[in-house]
Amino acid sequence: MPPNPKIGSVINGRKGRYELVREITQGNMAWSLEARDLDHGNRKVFLKYYKSPTPTVDWYEGYVRYVEEINRRLEQSSAAQYCVLSTDLFTANPRPGMCRSEFLYQTYDFIESGYDLRGLLDRGDTSWEKRKTMAKVFLVAMKKIHASGVVHCDLKPENVQMLPDASVKVGLIPRMIDMDRSILSDVEAPWTRGEMKEGYTGTPGYLSPEHLRGEKPTTASDVFTIGIILGELLGNGHPFDRVRGDAAAYKDAVLAGRFTPVRLQGPLGESDEFAAEFARWIQLCLQPTAAARPTCEELHKALLQLDKGNPAPAPETTSLPPDMPPLPPEAIPTPEKKEPAGPRAIALKLEGDTGRLIQRFSMDFGSNILGAVSSQARFAEKEQFRLEYLPEAQEWYAVPVARVTKNLTALNGSPLTERTRLADGDVICMLGRSSGKTAMELRVSLIPQM
Repeated sequence: MPPNPKIGSVINGRKGRYELVREITQGNMAWSLEARDLDHGNRKVFLKYYKSPTPTVDWYEGYVRYVEEINRRLEQSSAAQYCVLSTDLFTANPRPGMCRSEFLYQTYDFIESGYDLRGLLDRGDTSWEKRKTMAKVFLVAMKKIHASGVVHCDLKPENVQMLPDASVKVGLIPRMIDMDRSILSDVEAPWTRGEMKEGYTGTPGYLSPEHLRGEKPTTASDVFTIGIILGELLGNGHPFDRVRGDAAAYKDAVLAGRFTPVRLQGPLGESDEFAAEFARWIQLCLQPTAAARPTCEELHKALLQLDKGNPAPAPETTSLPPDMPPLPPEAIPTPEKKEPAGPRAIALKLEGDTGRLIQRFSMDFGSNILGAVSSQARFAEKEQFRLEYLPEAQEWYAVPVARVTKNLTALNGSPLTERTRLADGDVICMLGRSSGKTAMELRVSLIPQM
């Protein structure tokens, strides 16, 4: 296991020397850090310091070459402008003289401004015209990435950075992040072989049927997740929203092709009929069989044609269904089960000094997750507290863990000793048992989801 990063230390890379400024997040596979490139005007860089893989695994050297090849293909293609690519990949000793081993690092350009796609969706103030344009440029980005022979493997709104760019109509350009476990469509990933092999990367609630079946993801696997993202961006929400908080139920629904029918929020080409046709294209993306899904190229052409008021050609993979794809009766809303008017859910936002996190279902919180929003997450344990959501009541609750923790969880300055309902503006923090000092203040916001 690599030693924890030491803020202020300097790491010697291949293309520069990087002084660690602050820890941004700590994940299962890597620390994310802000650093200064001392050899290039102290420019700010984003540095990943890996817990996995380490040089001790039998596929490590193959992984380094594999990532270099992914970067080479993207850099030499028109996909480069749509990706946040590695600027330096190297192994280094994090504590010379104290540590005997070297570990893996990658640096990237530091993104100063803009939103990820999730942030734009959560704002709720994005016009229909802007959403359509964002969908078009997102599909351009993904078709170019696929044309370069790369499968992202871990698409989700949080991994689509929308950065200011005056050259495009919407004023924003998508740039994909977290591509260090992407794969080449024509070369097997090295971490799937050997004595210490691992599976493919993905995110619960966005996993493709191929991920769930333990198969190699393909460009069609990305298209499945693109269908989910288009459902959130253009349609009536995540098509698997009712089950995505339950891993087993999500897997069953995805492999059976059970999802909420997609309805676009506005017209295409000033026509509701063309909007309904593109909704069927999105639903083709969600089919359990990869061969039934369209390509990114076909999706992009269909969206452009329909928004110009022209019929779209049928995809080469399969014929468009005349209406909705076959769904079991329980997946289709009936008048008796119709959702009441008003918000259908409440999301919870936690905002700390280094970021914010949007939560839509119950989950345990500890230092790893909290590291995404607070520079003081180290004061929390791996399991510090739980946030619970009651969909029927549309209420969020903070719940202390059953065991004794080093530091108390506090709500609005008082120790959290029982399950307590949360309100907009509440503050969750750590409270020293003996010192009474507070740390890691997190402000709660409740966000209606329409």
